[in-house]
Amino acid sequence: DGRNYKHALKLIQQCSSKFPKSYILKSLKTLALYRTDKRTEALQLLSEVLSMPHADESILSPLALVLRAEENWRTVTEMYAKAVAANPSSRELVEQWFYAAVRDGDYKEMQKASQTLYKQVPETRYMLWQIGSIYTQAITESDDLSENLQATLATKMLERLFKADSALKQEVFWWYLDILSSRHKHDEAIAACCSSLGEKSFSLKADRMTTLLHLYQAAGQFGAVSAVARHLIETVDRDNWVYYEAYFKALQELLTQPAVAPHVVVVPLAEGGCELPVDATFALAAKFME
Repeated sequence: DGRNYKHALKLIQQCSSKFPKSYILKSLKTLALYRTDKRTEALQLLSEVLSMPHADESILSPLALVLRAEENWRTVTEMYAKAVAANPSSRELVEQWFYAAVRDGDYKEMQKASQTLYKQVPETRYMLWQIGSIYTQAITESDDLSENLQATLATKMLERLFKADSALKQEVFWWYLDILSSRHKHDEAIAACCSSLGEKSFSLKADRMTTLLHLYQAAGQFGAVSAVARHLIETVDRDNWVYYEAYFKALQELLTQPAVAPHVVVVPLAEGGCELPVDATFALAAKFME
């Protein structure tokens, strides 16, 4: 702790003569050797210690410091996985296993660790870790998530979580909408945002309407984009260029298909649908801009 590694190494060597089989001393010696620029010796001793599984954090922690300095996250992950196998009831060890897997980018190990944590302590955050691990596997393994089984599983798990936990934050709901959109389930995302769950998940109606604007854009529903963008300009921020950009891009699309352009759009909000006008011609747009 005092960063006097040479003195620490001397003390460890004195104690090692009395307790030559002590893995705690070997672990501490590994760190002391590494911090005194004896890297080769340190890594050799580290391999010796890791030849046996350990579940004692006082042994694992110094080894983890060396491995992290080496950026050897795979070995850290394997070390804590073995530790959990030896002591599966230790929440601290399972969390360290998960954190190491995150740094290693091993999403399957992240899923295993988060599942183990949730079985031990059924907290919402551990379920979210599990969902994130599953969804990350999906987006790294497939470009098309529309029928991807892992993406479908992550969506269903989030749906159940929202129904069971009304205290989830707005950011988690955005994540749920993002998963639906990435799977081209735009209508489902819009319906979720308009639902009573969507109402509870947004502290400000303006945030909810802005999210709806982006969802309508992703869905290619340009009549709704025009109507919602105009509504946001009129009621939220007349100086927000994002709204104007969405409004004029929607107008450009609507001008190419005038026969199917709606005159009004009803946004089916759970607390009461709102009917908004659609500017599908230059004349209507010019009148709005006056």
